[in-house]
Amino acid sequence: MYTISLNKSFSEQQISLGLSYNYQTYWDQENITYYSVRADKYFSAFGLDNFSLGLSTVRTRYANTGKMSNEILLNLNVPLNQGSVSYNGSYSSGQFNHSTSYYSRLRNNNSYSLSAGFNHGRSGHTRPRISGYYSHLGNMAQTSANISLMQGHYASMGLSASGGMTVTMKGMALHPGGFNGDTRLIVDTDGIADVPIDGGRVKTNRWGVGVVTDVNSYYRNTRANGSNLYR
Repeated sequence: MYTISLNKSFSEQQISLGLSYNYQTYWDQENITYYSVRADKYFSAFGLDNFSLGLSTVRTRYANTGKMSNEILLNLNVPLNQGSVSYNGSYSSGQFNHSTSYYSRLRNNNSYSLSAGFNHGRSGHTRPRISGYYSHLGNMAQTSANISLMQGHYASMGLSASGGMTVTMKGMALHPGGFNGDTRLIVDTDGIADVPIDGGRVKTNRWGVGVVTDVNSYYRNTRANGSNLYR
């Protein structure tokens, strides 16, 4: 598998353009080539900034049969105070897909999203679908729940929890994230528990140890607890 991408942003016009070529090989099925072109426009409206409108096309070619398929995708994202509303539409092989989603960030590192849409195509059948997602970023793990329904087709639900443990000679703590050897910052508050770090996203445990996982590798990082800075 390999991918070649070209991207260009025009800051004054608030436009970005992209080209992509992707070739995938499989041991048990034919190889597939993807060609894609994408354009995005960012703008302000109704007193809000960071609107985005995107249009992209994707062509798929199957090596053995020579079969080709084309897809057109359109998306619009509208920012809100603590979230966003978005529309996504696509067309491929006579099939239309439409969905509208609402995403919101709540207090205490909680967030949720709701989505509703429908599919329809040459068969004349319209299949409505709905889905929902809830996530909580806790001190020891990130937990989430989701549900998805499509009329006459499927119903699914799921629960997940992910996190890790960092152990050093200076202390240990459970935390969300921090996978695959990512860089982390350990904060020691000399045995004081429940001290908020990094804007309250992390709190120290009963031994006064907290772990910040979204840390850049090979760069100086700073996290704050009130007037105290940790580097």
